[in-house]
Amino acid sequence: MADRDLLEINQLINQYFQGLYHANVALLKQAFHPRAHLQSINLRLTRDEWLQRVATRTVPSEIQEKFSYRILTVEKLGEQAMVKVSCPLLGRSYLDFLSLLKEQGRWCIVNKMYADAPESDLLASNSLVSSSLVNSSLVNSALETDSPDL
Repeated sequence: MADRDLLEINQLINQYFQGLYHANVALLKQAFHPRAHLQSINLRLTRDEWLQRVATRTVPSEIQEKFSYRILTVEKLGEQAMVKVSCPLLGRSYLDFLSLLKEQGRWCIVNKMYADAPESDLLASNSLVSSSLVNSSLVNSALETDSPDL
């Protein structure tokens, strides 16, 4: 991954974290594409619908909530990336999957899928990823051995 892209992605995600922590709608609006979607189980919002919710909720920084957001993974291919982040917010532990695109020289969030996940689930999530990668390697090896014409 190009150092410049990694730096720009990190800056964007930090902007996202700061926007969440301070309920700064202007910062968040800049981080998201105007047609971005935010999705969770049984919930679909546009960027602007979500920003209205952010503007009216409790502000974590004003209640001295600990700032402990963190990037868990970044995967990049060309001018698209998937970033998995942990966002402890207002007594909950959110796990966000953020889809990013680099358009006109600028990274932005185009989709956010998120769930409230206890810390134990976050650790299990990382185990499942490792486990599925191993299983996928085994399947690929079997396919290469058993079906060379595929």
